[in-house]
Amino acid sequence: MINGFPGFFSVILSSAGHLVTAIDCTDNMLEEARAHSIREGVTVTFRKMDSHKLDFAAESFDLIVCRNVTWSLTDPQSAYKEWRRVLKPGGRLLVFDANWNRHLWDEEMQQKRVEDQQNYVDKGFGELPHHKDIEETDRLSLVLPLTREWRPEWDIRTLKKEGFVNIFAEENLNAKILDEKQQVLNRSTPIFMICAEK
Repeated sequence: MINGFPGFFSVILSSAGHLVTAIDCTDNMLEEARAHSIREGVTVTFRKMDSHKLDFAAESFDLIVCRNVTWSLTDPQSAYKEWRRVLKPGGRLLVFDANWNRHLWDEEMQQKRVEDQQNYVDKGFGELPHHKDIEETDRLSLVLPLTREWRPEWDIRTLKKEGFVNIFAEENLNAKILDEKQQVLNRSTPIFMICAEK
């Protein structure tokens, strides 16, 4: 099951023996991820960096993995271009994400989200999880480009434009990677995975 802690994939990959460099643009997320890696007894190199402008030489990595990142980017197409630049020939990109904020403008998705939340409460899972400042979070989400795109279709088109090959997506991963509570809460927002090769 995919856990929600920062640095989740960094810990998993390092535990499997891989040399891992992890980035984030915020000190808070890096601190939390670093703390998790220390707790798990693994070594990860953490760096503060903008996903759109990586401070790495071309062809530096065999694999790039991102989880719940692309939806938050101000220019995801330029990020995909940059990620391809730092991949070695034959290197792969794995993206895990979902249409997290489509409910902010799509009435059908809003109704489905309300149903998911009611089902969560009805099943006795307790209080709904929420951000500290949901209004500010929603306001910022509405200006992000991927909030109004249908994914992973958008990603597949864009990755092709940027020169990636052997692109495929696996959708509806919720049952495979989320616990029961998260499956109920996110029934209408299935997580997908995209794999693409340089």
